[in-house]
Order: sequence, then structure tokens, then C-alpha cells
Amino acid sequence: MTPVKVFNLILDPESQQYIVALEEVEGPRLLLIWIGASEARAIALGIQGIRFERPLTHDLLINILQGFNIKVLDVIISDIRDSTYYAYINMMQGTKRVKIDSRPSDAIAIAINLNVPIFVEESVWKSGSVVFKPITEEEEEEFKKQLEHLRPEDFMDL
Repeated sequence: MTPVKVFNLILDPESQQYIVALEEVEGPRLLLIWIGASEARAIALGIQGIRFERPLTHDLLINILQGFNIKVLDVIISDIRDSTYYAYINMMQGTKRVKIDSRPSDAIAIAINLNVPIFVEESVWKSGSVVFKPITEEEEEEFKKQLEHLRPEDFMDL
């Protein structure tokens, strides 16, 4: 498994879909996952550390977990089948370890808001939508601009 962090959130202007780009902590690869608007918002707010007076959906789930003394250990992007990514959230309640199936976007939003590690299975790197990070700061800025124009069709047969 490879540790990752959120590199960028992009809105595809043509499809109006969001893309979360996960970057290897110690490598050049980026994994691109198309996500929903509410999950993109939760991830963006978590990255920026913005909290609302009343809990949003992901905040509610986190509050429930904490209310039952359930600790989130990490998030694993575990598989890709038929252009659909799969993930799970590892949790601990007392001495009992629990693995919960999740959409990657929800799992990432929870991980960001709780500051827990995110990992990607090697098989996902081999089958998923992967691009490589630029090397210089100028290349990185140009690359971020190019990411804004990507569509799901650029990576998958839809």
C-alpha cells in the first residue's frame, strides 16, 4: 500500500464533475477519482479547516463515531472494478477492529477531517486513472491548469 494525500480538487467545466487527485507521498504518481459535488465540498472544507456552526453530513458521521468512542485508523482505496473505485475505512472500537465499505470520496472526506492516513493499494495504481506529477514549480502550475480540462472519457471507455 502507498500513502497518499490530496494533491488537488478540480471541477471539470464541461461535465460539471469534480476530480480529486491523490498524490503519492513519496512518488510521482497521481490517482484521479471522479467524485460528487457534496463530497468535493466536504474535502475542500476539511483541507481548509473550515467548520460550520451546525454539522454537515460528514461532520455528523464523525460526531456519531466519536460519540460511540470509535476511532478511525486509516482509509484504504482498495480496488477499481468497471471504472468504479472502492474503499474502506479501518476503525477501532475498544479492542474490536472494524472495516467499513465506503465510496472513496466519503472515506477521503472523513480522513481529511480527522487527519488520518490515506493509502492506495498497488493494484489500483495499475488499473486506475493515473498521471505523473510535474517536476518543477512551473511544470506543476501548468499541470494543474491541464487537470482542469480533463474529462472521465480521457481515461476510461465510457
